[in-house]
Amino acid sequence: MLAIDTPAVTPMRGGLLQVAEVITTDGAGGILLNGVTYNAHLCGKNRTVPAEGQQKTFDEQVVMSGTPFSLYRGVEGAMLVERERALEEAQSAYSAGESYGVERGLQTTVLSPMAVDITPTPGTAVTNHRHALGLLEQYAADNYSGLPVISGNRLAVGYIPELRVSDDSFLLHTIHGTPVISAAGYSTDGPGAAVAGAGQAWLYVSGKITVWKGPGGNYEAYDLEGNRVYALAEATYVTTVECFAAAILVGI
Repeated sequence: MLAIDTPAVTPMRGGLLQVAEVITTDGAGGILLNGVTYNAHLCGKNRTVPAEGQQKTFDEQVVMSGTPFSLYRGVEGAMLVERERALEEAQSAYSAGESYGVERGLQTTVLSPMAVDITPTPGTAVTNHRHALGLLEQYAADNYSGLPVISGNRLAVGYIPELRVSDDSFLLHTIHGTPVISAAGYSTDGPGAAVAGAGQAWLYVSGKITVWKGPGGNYEAYDLEGNRVYALAEATYVTTVECFAAAILVGI
């Protein structure tokens, strides 16, 4: 059998890692084993000075934290064909699917546990998608002084009207300049263990999203009796969302 080079495949466009701040760390001090903790800076809004005799309200700095999770991609092949390229194939496949996996980890460990459900009638999907988008952007404006981020799976983002796209980069944003993440890795699970039904999806709005990525591990092993080669790519991540998160159920 003659092995030929596999034709190149273009990875999926868009996704979390194009919008979030990604910080690569060597994992020193156990940062990715214990998660991360820091003070957020832009939570809350300015207030009108109260009348004489009334007290001012002071915002307490919000402590942000993130829980680590790990992703992997394994490749198996025949020793004769794949022995020389199995590890390269595993690394390539891992890179192509990295954003999808980090999106699933972000939603599971941070977004859904943190998000407030602002669906006007809980459990009933909003079908006026312009209305849903307005509710999300206004909620962000009332609770955050930084640039918010809207995110959802590809079904949810497909419902958003009048999205703008940056030429060539495929970065999406609303008419107000709010970045939009088309997070294919988001599942149907939303805040409070609520699950989107058929034709429904969750749209989130949140503060800045940061991704810490640890050093990757690449491993290779052989099954000589079975004439198989195994390659594994793996890495650990921590994700955080600044200050706030809210979600709304949309549908048709």
